[in-house]
Amino acid sequence: MREIGYVMSGADHTIIPFAVKAGEKVEVGDYVLIRHPYKPDKTVLARVLVVRPYNPEMKAGRPGPHEASRGGRLKYGSWIEYRIAYAEPLGYYDEEGRWRSLECPPSTWEPVYEPSEEELKEFFKPRSGDNALLVTIGHVSKHKDIPVQVDLGEIAKGHVFICGMTRSGKSTFVVNLAISAMNLRPRPRIIIIDRRGEYSVLSEYGALVFDYRSFLPRPRDIEPGLLADILADLLGVPSGDKTIRDYIGEVVRKIRKDMSEGVDVDFTPEALEEYVERLSRAKESTKERLRLYLNKRRLSRILLLDQNRTYHDIIDVIRDHPLVVVDLSTDPNVIYQHLAVAKMIRRVVRYAIERARRKEPFAAIFVIEEAQYLAPEKGLKIEVGEPEKIGADKALVEGVSQAGGYNVGFIIMTQRPAYVMKSVISQCNTILCFRLRNPNDQDTISRYTEYGGERLTAYMPGLADFEGILCGMASTIPFPVIVETKVMEYPRKATVTAKEAWAYMDGETGGRAVEEAIPNSEPELPTVEEPVPAEAQVPRAAGQEVPTATAAEVEASPDEARETTSPEPVSPALVEAAEESKPEVPEAGGELRESPGKGEEAMPAAQDREASGEGEAKRRRRGKPIIDLFEPVV
Repeated sequence: MREIGYVMSGADHTIIPFAVKAGEKVEVGDYVLIRHPYKPDKTVLARVLVVRPYNPEMKAGRPGPHEASRGGRLKYGSWIEYRIAYAEPLGYYDEEGRWRSLECPPSTWEPVYEPSEEELKEFFKPRSGDNALLVTIGHVSKHKDIPVQVDLGEIAKGHVFICGMTRSGKSTFVVNLAISAMNLRPRPRIIIIDRRGEYSVLSEYGALVFDYRSFLPRPRDIEPGLLADILADLLGVPSGDKTIRDYIGEVVRKIRKDMSEGVDVDFTPEALEEYVERLSRAKESTKERLRLYLNKRRLSRILLLDQNRTYHDIIDVIRDHPLVVVDLSTDPNVIYQHLAVAKMIRRVVRYAIERARRKEPFAAIFVIEEAQYLAPEKGLKIEVGEPEKIGADKALVEGVSQAGGYNVGFIIMTQRPAYVMKSVISQCNTILCFRLRNPNDQDTISRYTEYGGERLTAYMPGLADFEGILCGMASTIPFPVIVETKVMEYPRKATVTAKEAWAYMDGETGGRAVEEAIPNSEPELPTVEEPVPAEAQVPRAAGQEVPTATAAEVEASPDEARETTSPEPVSPALVEAAEESKPEVPEAGGELRESPGKGEEAMPAAQDREASGEGEAKRRRRGKPIIDLFEPVV
């Protein structure tokens, strides 16, 4: 140990300020040691929370700010400055090897030490029993030789809450956790609910990827009231049309009743259409409306009613395949997604309870990606489907509340903790928090997690990519630790940059798009094939004739001909003036003829155009025939 500072007054058992020795380097997140006040042979581990410089001469009212405002600097301004660090005590191991928190503050002037790597490793001894199934997830931040492990057995007993901003490392962590778990013996059973199709990369490591629709329950396994609501929603029945929805429910109940009495019938399009005629209480007009929905043609398009569709039992799948990915991105039907997820959760939890009653062991871990869409917090709902109508939120709440005692654990993931049901978060006894900067999300972690608090949230905004704060029962370290997670593989998102993608897309077109997009070195102004006739430019007054050019006028000199093919451009201002007065009709040579009573106005206008620089514009156009609408208005 090496002294790096001394304890200042004001320390207590939760925070210890100390003055940093000159020349020593102390940063936020560094680990330091102090001796126990009453047990000199025991050292207490603490972590630096804040570092602040202090200079008494740079306070308001002192000479320092006065000199600084004038660009000067006091000669004694730097050597009297010192730094104060604030460390949070994490705890120590007692005589029996149990981890304990600091009971009392150290005295002032007690030295603060920087531990060596070997001394620091003594505090990161893994706590585990014979039944632990450990997997290494990374190493302590700034200390690559100190690994960090989690116990998958503890995750199955309890639950893990993983949160963090987009691209902070949540999905990457789960991908690498699953890859590492596949190398363990025995192999844990993991079911990943993949909302975005990110985890298909795990198929290269032995995972089985399923279309979620293969886990849709059969209609006979769905409660009649819920089935009626689902059919009404899938058929597009308005939510306010209570009459039709009630009769759809009556049709479903009649079929279910006949099935329970042994009648050979099922929820097929033909049966639903047929049972409409058995509604004795319904008026004929109501039946006509009902037939618009419950007819074979429309019902046959509903996948839920397809008797030949693929169906898998999740229990049979995970018994033979340790890692299963259920891909929700294959079809955007939110009703089906919530129905399939709720069915799988309830099926696994109930099966685990049945096995426990028979004293037959069973364990599994669910990974729920983007839990805010499955179990949204009341009042902060994200409008994506109606999970509360399907019962998906209740299935998740019941699962995290009951399943832990039967070795069914949940890894709940979200980028917005504030939008997830607090009853779900509070059941998780292990937290892995990546970078979070939203105050509402930080407040949720501090208030509703078992290991929250202001000290924990202080680290969240400054965490690097793939760096998180781990604490809880699944961690082998008895205190919150900042861990740099191990990255061997990434989720199947965009694997190239946008620039590389655009270059590839240009290559697919053979470079044509690129060549067309590159202008010539000397761009030319657009041209018109023929000048617009003067008759089309200037309207004629009623009864006024427009003279035509004679043969002699056509055989004009070259200069006149050039003027004929390149008339002076007509300014929008002149056209507007012509519309307001009697028109000025140009001769064949391009000169303006005086209109009755308006000759005095036309000639000065032409002279003004020449004087305003229009001749320069004509030379700039290099003689190309063009009507330039962007010339300065005269």
